[in-house]
Parts: sequence; C-alpha cells; structure tokens
Amino acid sequence: MYPGHWSFGESDSLPASRVRLYDAFDRALKVTSVNHATPGQGTVQNEIQNEHGPYGTISKIYQEWAGAVNLSTSKYVQYN
Repeated sequence: MYPGHWSFGESDSLPASRVRLYDAFDRALKVTSVNHATPGQGTVQNEIQNEHGPYGTISKIYQEWAGAVNLSTSKYVQYN
C-alpha cells in the first residue's frame, strides 16, 4: 500500500490535508481528510474507502461524513 499526502494550508472551509492510500495496482483504497497539515497528526474529518472485486472493479464505496470509516456502521454503495 502506498500513501500519498497533499497539504492545502490553513482554512476553515477545507481540510488541512488529504491522505490517499493506494494498493499495488495503483487503485485508490482510501481517501482521508484530516484537520492538520503534518502527516500522521490531527483528527480524521471524513473518509471514503473503496473495496475492489476479483476483476479490479470497485464493488463497494464506504463513506463517513464525520470521522473515519467503520465497515460495520458506515453507509455504502454496492455495485454488482
């Protein structure tokens, strides 16, 4: 898994940074917005997590508007 980090600076309307996590095939697994520009610090503001099917297509997208994704409780869209 390969993390990526982008910093957007200080703003009340935007997160301070977004962290993207990719798998070995360069598919996005997770996008996390945090309220601190330094990687590894701050609180998760919202998050999206993708699940991929056996052929590499997205099978589920989880989204949490206020915090980190919880696979048991977060809302999701499922593709068949």
